[in-house]
Amino acid sequence: MLSTYEAEFIRLLERQIRTAAGQRLEMLKKDKTGEKRLYCAVIRPVFPSAADEIVMEYEIPSMTGVRIYLDFYLPSLRWALECEGYVSHAEKITRDRFDFEKSRIRAMDHAHSVQLGRNHQQTRSLPASPVRAAWPPNRGPRRRLRGTDPL
Repeated sequence: MLSTYEAEFIRLLERQIRTAAGQRLEMLKKDKTGEKRLYCAVIRPVFPSAADEIVMEYEIPSMTGVRIYLDFYLPSLRWALECEGYVSHAEKITRDRFDFEKSRIRAMDHAHSVQLGRNHQQTRSLPASPVRAAWPPNRGPRRRLRGTDPL
């Protein structure tokens, strides 16, 4: 029997798939075990209305123009939430892949998004920790000083 959050995640994923095309559609059709766990353990408990606005596999350009897809993005807060699985982000990592992962973080910073990454083990074994980390009380939107170079 599915929990309420799991059933909600499935409906969210189906809705996202219906509106997606191209590479984003391919990304949405991949295994979403980690994303489901992140949604049920962290996102939904902290953001009760997340399903109404959250975007899965949100596309942003990297600094070099390569398209990067974020697991979850909350437009109203400009928060990117990533399920940082070992297999997708580190296993058998090459120098090029390592550089790409770092460019992902820089691209989110450039887009003024706050990245909240959690891996499977942290989400499973420390349920309160990711929830606390997802709601930093003293963190507002980042502001760039006037006249500073964005790069």
